[in-house]
Amino acid sequence: MFIHIGTELSFSFRQVPTFGRMTIRRFHRNVSEMKKMAARDFEDILQCLLPVLEGLFPDYPWLEKLTMDVIFELAAWHADAKLRLRTTTTIARLEAATIRFGNLIRSFANKTRNIKTVETPKERQRRLDKANKKKPSVAPAATAATIETTAPQAAAPAPPAIAPAPPSSSLPKKLNLETSKLHSMGDVATAIKTVGTVDSTSTQNVC
Repeated sequence: MFIHIGTELSFSFRQVPTFGRMTIRRFHRNVSEMKKMAARDFEDILQCLLPVLEGLFPDYPWLEKLTMDVIFELAAWHADAKLRLRTTTTIARLEAATIRFGNLIRSFANKTRNIKTVETPKERQRRLDKANKKKPSVAPAATAATIETTAPQAAAPAPPAIAPAPPSSSLPKKLNLETSKLHSMGDVATAIKTVGTVDSTSTQNVC
């Protein structure tokens, strides 16, 4: 149903122009298969995701609206969390944004639970490679009869070639709400009250 989505998403991201020296960088040719992403990669994707997603589900307007609502609330939460000057009003606004996003992401997971989603081709290939590495290599054991044989023998015919096993199908992959990153969003407002704004503890360079 949504096989073309990955290709269209990557193409749309490639059309996004750069902005500033380090604000928005040129996107990877396949955003959905990026790995070892830095903080700036997540931030760039989030900041540019709304226009990229627009019109991606023309036959499912309810899904597009729900997805856009989730991204908008996440972007609003991210903007509130990054403020470098804090007051009781901004902290209260961040706490309210956290509640809104939490309710919305749970609603998103519930309403899309029947949509079939699977791992990306690279994720599938990494899983198969990892499984193949774990398979023990069985070496043929030498028997006493083989060692004691001295008479020359005709070479045994080569065994028939074994056809490669068909590739395993992609495994289903659902939205996981039980992650440390998602859970820790609820602690950001409390952490700001305790240790100060998030830019004082971030490993990302602030430009």
